[in-house]
Amino acid sequence: MVATVLRLRYRILGNTLARRPWQLVGFCFGILWAIGILTSVIAGLVAVVVFQGLEAARATVVIGGSALVLGRVLGPVSASSSACSRASSPPDSSRRCPAVSAATAEAASSWARSCSSC
Repeated sequence: MVATVLRLRYRILGNTLARRPWQLVGFCFGILWAIGILTSVIAGLVAVVVFQGLEAARATVVIGGSALVLGRVLGPVSASSSACSRASSPPDSSRRCPAVSAATAEAASSWARSCSSC
C-alpha cells in the first residue's frame, strides 16, 4: 500500500516537473540547498562533539530539534493568520452584484421570519 502511494506521488511530481522546466530548475536548486544545509549541520555537530564534548552536542541536538518542531507547527499558523484576517473581514458591498445582494437580503429576511416563529 505504501509503495503504491509513493509511486503515485513520485509520478505526479515527475509529471508536474516535466511540464514546467523552470519549476524543475527551482526543484534542483532546492535539493542542492537542502544537501548543503544538511552537510553544514552535520559538520557543525561534529565540530561541537570534537571541541565541546558529547554533553554540548546533546544539548545542541535537543535545542535544534525543538526549534525545528516549533517552526514546523507555528510556521503554517503564522503564514495563514494574515489570510484568515482578510477572509474574516466583510466583503466590499460596492463590488457586489445587485442580484446577489438582493438574493442575500431575501435569504436573510426569510431566515429571520422562520426563526421568529420558533
